[in-house]
Amino acid sequence: MNKTMAYISRCLPQRLLTGFAGALARRKLGCFTRWLIKRFIAVHSVNMTEAVETDIRQFSTFNEFFTRQLKPGLRPFDAQTNVMISPADGACGEVGYIRHRQLLQAKGRYYSLSALLADKQHIVEKFHGGGFMTVYLSPKDYHRVHMPVSGKLVSMTFVPGKLFSVAPIIMQQVDAVFAQNERVICLFETAVGQVAVILVGAMIVGSMSMVWHGEVRSPERKVTHWDYSDQEVCFNKGDEIGQFQLGSTVIVLTQKEVINSLMLNVGDSVLMGQSIASVHPMKT
Repeated sequence: MNKTMAYISRCLPQRLLTGFAGALARRKLGCFTRWLIKRFIAVHSVNMTEAVETDIRQFSTFNEFFTRQLKPGLRPFDAQTNVMISPADGACGEVGYIRHRQLLQAKGRYYSLSALLADKQHIVEKFHGGGFMTVYLSPKDYHRVHMPVSGKLVSMTFVPGKLFSVAPIIMQQVDAVFAQNERVICLFETAVGQVAVILVGAMIVGSMSMVWHGEVRSPERKVTHWDYSDQEVCFNKGDEIGQFQLGSTVIVLTQKEVINSLMLNVGDSVLMGQSIASVHPMKT
């Protein structure tokens, strides 16, 4: 059954379906939008009590509902600089260390750090031997992404690609999904060295948006890079940095010898702000 699902995923017109879903999610369709939201909440058991806006009639589009804000104070976190927190709600897909420039996608399946980072070797070398964590956001989850540590934005790179589903069943059957799928790579300078926060697109994900840029796209469908090293675009731990228009995955990378200990295991449910690792400043 799993192999059949993977085969179907490969054959589906990923971009066409995603474009249709994105267009539908952005449109103000009145009663149909409210019906769609109501059905989505019922099917996926969405906890609306956490949202700032609990009345679905106040959402004019499906995207407004999907990117809903949480009530203040619902995701407390440890503010100490030696603790890294989860950037999103979801489930821990994999967590560990980057060995031989390879990351674990799922049991027995690895993918290349170089491919994930669009073959930018000066960045690849920074994270070789470092730590990584992937958070899978299911449809029911809160879909905004936050800073795992305080830091200054160095660069952002948009990498066009495929739009495979990132559901666990696909992760176990299709190689290098995260290195094939469309993604936004954000690099930050922090007290614990450089940290990468990578938003990975997927089938039916309408778009990815960053707070300093808005929706991230490349009309020419090519790798596009933005350099912020000469600007002071700074965020505190826990600050919102972006959002998904429908769900996907966030990957966090740290440099070598930064992590003292990991605080979660594969398959664990995780909330934004939850402590995920004990870290220490980079040696100078």
